[in-house]
Amino acid sequence: MRLVKQVRMIQNIGVVKNSFYILLSAVFQKVLTLIYFIIVARYYGPQDQGLYSAALSFTTLMSVFIDLGISSALTRETARDPKAAAPLVSQCFFLRIATGALVYGSMLAVAYLLGYPKALVTLIYVAGIIAVLDTFTVAGWFSVRGFQNLIYEARGGFAAVAVMVAVGALIMVVDLPIFYLLFATLAGSVINLSYSLTVLTRRCGYRLTVIPDWAVMKKLLLISAPFAGAAIFSRLYTFIDMSLLPILASVQAAGLYAAAVKVMLAMNIIPASLSSSLYPAFSALHKKNEGRIGYLCARGIVYLALLALPVCMGLFFLSDRIVLLVYSESYVPTARVFDVLIPGIFFGFLMFPPGALLSGTNRQGVNTAIYGIAALLNIIINIVLIPLYQERGAAIAASVTYTWIFLASIIMVNAHLKPHWKYMGIMAAKAIFATAIMGGVLYLLRSDVPTLLLIAIGIIVYGITIFALRIISLAEISDIVVSKRQ
Repeated sequence: MRLVKQVRMIQNIGVVKNSFYILLSAVFQKVLTLIYFIIVARYYGPQDQGLYSAALSFTTLMSVFIDLGISSALTRETARDPKAAAPLVSQCFFLRIATGALVYGSMLAVAYLLGYPKALVTLIYVAGIIAVLDTFTVAGWFSVRGFQNLIYEARGGFAAVAVMVAVGALIMVVDLPIFYLLFATLAGSVINLSYSLTVLTRRCGYRLTVIPDWAVMKKLLLISAPFAGAAIFSRLYTFIDMSLLPILASVQAAGLYAAAVKVMLAMNIIPASLSSSLYPAFSALHKKNEGRIGYLCARGIVYLALLALPVCMGLFFLSDRIVLLVYSESYVPTARVFDVLIPGIFFGFLMFPPGALLSGTNRQGVNTAIYGIAALLNIIINIVLIPLYQERGAAIAASVTYTWIFLASIIMVNAHLKPHWKYMGIMAAKAIFATAIMGGVLYLLRSDVPTLLLIAIGIIVYGITIFALRIISLAEISDIVVSKRQ
């Protein structure tokens, strides 16, 4: 019994330490990237920023056909047996070279066939190179994740964003067109790729090759097949809206929508970081300690809800003021996009832990089906609503999509969560009560208090309330601090 408790404690510490490392880096990256994006948006305006965002979104969408779920499969395989996974990791990079060249040519062909403006196609030439390089980086870091040590990935992401921002700031200082900003992103991508390959070969001991081994490649593709559909569908529902807006509405609508979605995706780094630690933990616990999986998932959902609820309440009351504070008057319509995105932001947080549980317990097919329906819903709603409501139509599609994914995933993992529903229900009731108190304070003060001060007051009120209700205790915070130092 004592040994079991020690093992559980070690697993908890591993998850907390990994979450801390990747979350610290991710928060830095997203905050710095968001500030950078805001400066770019204010400097170039909705039109040029729309071109820039559409180019990056389109190439990111297309690059999923390079990965085909291989990266996620490598995380699982290295978590289970690093030595046995070595040939798979090695052959992954040969496949990346072959498919990368093919997909890059397809990006340009599809851009011309869709009738994108010439200025957008020009940006896609460089953005496509960035997207291809990033797939190599993702493969490297996802392989390293299997060792359940994310500090190297955190460092790589930190360096990439720092380089991008530094080069981008220089480009804006000398007043170059927005096209040149892509070279700032390219510089960051090269730094991150170089570091990921160094860690993979020197720290993890893997050898990379450009010599094909057809038997190993066949095995890699078979292992990755269940992940491929989920990867493609998730990329579709995440980026198809930005790819459709320039065609069905306008480049300006794409810029207004990007201003809101960039904030949402920046916030999503919190649940994604937790998920990146939970996924290898779920994979390692599968068939060894099933009860532990439900415990981790339930608490992941609760902690993310505690973060998502106040964010959504703050946006509900302050979206118009936040847009004016952060962007400029030319982005005023973005406030209405935020209003429509609130359900998507909330369920976008909560959907990560159950999704990681499904993948970590060999139920990738379920994730694929959920994401497939989500992608279909997203595309249909975008095609119908973008011509009618432009950027708000895309926001409606996003909210419906993330709501569906969360509800469907919860149903599919209910067997694991069933023993923890009482705990989750009690915590949810307390969190909603704390959020309501915060919302009441914001409502009463919003006419008389400056925006930044009002946000600070809301955070303080919410923090005091959740401690008073014992949703989070000082002991839990102390445990986290101690764990990350070990």
